[in-house]
Amino acid sequence: ERERNMASASHSPSPHYVVATLGADGERLTRLREKKRELELSLSGEFSRLSTSRGTRDAATAPSEHGASTSYESLVRLLGKSRILHHMEADLRFQGDIFRLKEDLRRSLTELEGLEPRQTKEKLKCFKVSIDIIQIICESFHKNKKREKNISNVSVPLSGGASISDATQSFLLSKCQHARRELERFLSALLTTKSEKWPPHVTVAKGGELNEERESILGALKLKDPTSYQLLCTTMRMLCILQKSYMDLLDEGDNANTGGKSEERLWFVDPLLDEFKSKICFHFGQHGGTTFRLDKPEWLLKYGLCAAEVYKIEGKALSSVIDGTGVENVFSIPQELVRGILTMLQKLLPQYLESAEREDNQGQLPALLLHLANQIREYDLKFAELLNPRLRESFYCSNPFSPISAWEFGSLIGVLLRDQYFEDWLDAETGFLEDRIDGIFNHPESWAVVSEPTQSDYDGGENAALVGIPMCVEQLCGLLTEYINFSRSFLNEQARILFLDSVGNLILQSLFKKLSWRVDSYDPYGDTSRHLQVHSTTSCLASISYVEGAILDPSMYDQHTCNVTCFKYYAKEFIHHIKKWSFKLVKLLTKEFENRAIRNLQQQLNWVAEDKSRVTPDDIQMEYLLAFEDLLM
Repeated sequence: ERERNMASASHSPSPHYVVATLGADGERLTRLREKKRELELSLSGEFSRLSTSRGTRDAATAPSEHGASTSYESLVRLLGKSRILHHMEADLRFQGDIFRLKEDLRRSLTELEGLEPRQTKEKLKCFKVSIDIIQIICESFHKNKKREKNISNVSVPLSGGASISDATQSFLLSKCQHARRELERFLSALLTTKSEKWPPHVTVAKGGELNEERESILGALKLKDPTSYQLLCTTMRMLCILQKSYMDLLDEGDNANTGGKSEERLWFVDPLLDEFKSKICFHFGQHGGTTFRLDKPEWLLKYGLCAAEVYKIEGKALSSVIDGTGVENVFSIPQELVRGILTMLQKLLPQYLESAEREDNQGQLPALLLHLANQIREYDLKFAELLNPRLRESFYCSNPFSPISAWEFGSLIGVLLRDQYFEDWLDAETGFLEDRIDGIFNHPESWAVVSEPTQSDYDGGENAALVGIPMCVEQLCGLLTEYINFSRSFLNEQARILFLDSVGNLILQSLFKKLSWRVDSYDPYGDTSRHLQVHSTTSCLASISYVEGAILDPSMYDQHTCNVTCFKYYAKEFIHHIKKWSFKLVKLLTKEFENRAIRNLQQQLNWVAEDKSRVTPDDIQMEYLLAFEDLLM
């Protein structure tokens, strides 16, 4: 190289200069070769030390014990197989891409802030480019992760097995959230400036029903200003694509480190509901004036239901926006808008309870809890029907053990199931239930039979279950069924078990004590007392069998109620007393048959023999057979 450079020069070097220069280069080359050997030994020893400490040294390529060095080429080949170096190299390249993406986003956001509204459409493309880049990076790392599964002879496994580092993932997630806030701000500005009628006006109808023919504001915007509507849809689609990338990032990385789930509410729902949130907080929040009344939480719930129906109509006009964004199989826009309103109601309802706690000078809190629970039960059913109209029959099914009955559908009930309210509410419910049970038993006709037995009852007709059932038993059984139906809306299984165990134990214990007292309340001696005791035992036996068959037995085979302690306990107790009272009834009926039918038969036969009776032997036999049939019955 030196000779060529010198030959191209304007003068020719002297031979002595060339010899001296080549000699100096030769000495320098010799020193470089020595340095190379030293570096080979140093690298080989260091790599051997690291490999030994990690327990992953390859015996075939490790240095010998006598200090023989591994060739530099073999060492390079060995290092080339290291998975750690591959991932370090990938992370470095990835960090470079991220830094460039960061600068692009920062530049785009800076430029967007200084633009006029009419110029934002062009700059919106910068956001789209950044979002597309994020999506491409996520997809590429997802493919890398799949490809790594096919790599064999893994020398050193990656910690956690993740495709991207925690720092890289955190950076990407933060950029997604930053871009989300900017796009949501832009979407809110579009709604404010381009749609004069937004947000939709919510009117609470007297009948509580909304006219389904109501015109959609966004649908009207599509006809009036297609350009603005298209820009609105484009922004929403970009938010959906960004959310899909965010969800993929959470799935790619370690979810334990992120501390959350990848699936959440649809992002662009919040900008659509911003104005509604301000209005409902102003009117029904703690500082809402006359509309914030502790005894009228139904005003808030009714307004929320009407708003949900209005926004559901708006959501139907946007249903096609998310098609092709990757989240169309996860979210439904009308349902997400309804859920967004439910979230606001869940935040406002505790304010009523907090105000009642501060002003509870006359014991208002228990009454408010009971009234709120009653309203929540009603509106949870209405909101569930609004979210899934096809399941209306399942939500309103009166038999909790029916195969079509829906469970765990409530949204508002979660407010009362919170730790700070659940205990107080349960005490209020049990206190109210005690008074209600006493009122049922103290009614003058509490033990009156609901329906008298007929021939169709004995033949297994549809009213057979009500044969000889006292009114109080049927009412208590219906009351327990109501509580079970109420608990169907609970999302928390443990709270449902505690709730049913408290109210169920109170009802079943009171009923069991009353039935046991009636069975043992008559003196069995004497014909009259024995007849009354037969009637009382028969009624109690039919009652306890009715409760066991209608509630306790089905509850043991239902996954939602099989763990309720009081149901399991009284199911055994009722079966035991059915047998016990049946034996007692047989003895009483046998005595009754011996003392009445047989004595009467003997007396009739004596009169016939003495020719003192006009009754024929056939009539006597028929009367005896009827008495015997009563015994069998």
